Amino acid sequence: MEISDGSCTVSAVVMEEDGKTGMIAAPGYESEDTNVVVTYQEGCVIHTATIYTSTGIAELEQASVSDIRKQASVIIYGSFEDTHHVSATKIIICHRTA
Repeated sequence: MEISDGSCTVSAVVMEEDGKTGMIAAPGYESEDTNVVVTYQEGCVIHTATIYTSTGIAELEQASVSDIRKQASVIIYGSFEDTHHVSATKIIICHRTA
């Protein structure tokens, strides 16, 4: 993941043909064929979700672009401009814990 003030580049999850299995490139093995540039729209809402795997409960907290880190799991809401560019209206940074 490459990060700047106005955008970041993410390695998207690639779904297998069965539709049940998703894969993501290991760090250092990202591909320009599957990378997506995410541009933050003005007013883009950013949250951090702490997900407690033992209970299934998630807690949301306000966050900012500066909270996005390399190798973070993120959920991005927005619209695709084309296959490799999305304009984000909301980003959730996911942290999992027991």
